[in-house]
Amino acid sequence: MNRGILLVLALLLTPLLACVAYIRDPENLELEVVEIIEANEDSLVDCYEKQLANTQFKIESIERSKQGPYADIGPAVSKHVAQFNGTVVLSFFVEKKTGNFSHPRVEPTNTASQPLVQCVIDSLNDLKLEPVDQRTGKVTLAWDFKVGKHKGPRPLDIDSKSAVN
Repeated sequence: MNRGILLVLALLLTPLLACVAYIRDPENLELEVVEIIEANEDSLVDCYEKQLANTQFKIESIERSKQGPYADIGPAVSKHVAQFNGTVVLSFFVEKKTGNFSHPRVEPTNTASQPLVQCVIDSLNDLKLEPVDQRTGKVTLAWDFKVGKHKGPRPLDIDSKSAVN
């Protein structure tokens, strides 16, 4: 009879044990999000390279239009190249129960151009945290860009991290 009761209890408790609820602290949440972004950065690299190729075309057009021994193309070229230098700083939420990255917000410490910011935001669109967390978390990350290369994402200081319900 005791075996029967134990068997019934085991059968009843098994589904409950299978439903483990993840509740990450802000630091672990951030580390897992960084890993997900790094593993899926192809779309960011593609976007960056397309923007860079488009700018190279603009620079070549400027060079062709400025003919003559006294043509100063430096400022025009510098303006186009400068948009590929800077730091994209974004905050976004990791939604509870879905793991989707949502509501990206450009932070005041951002120094990158809008095309770079948009590349980063677009690269986050289809990413999600798995297994999902039972709380909504807020993550703030920075991506560093210098003409022809990028580095990131990287966490910002620990005091800025927080879990939001």
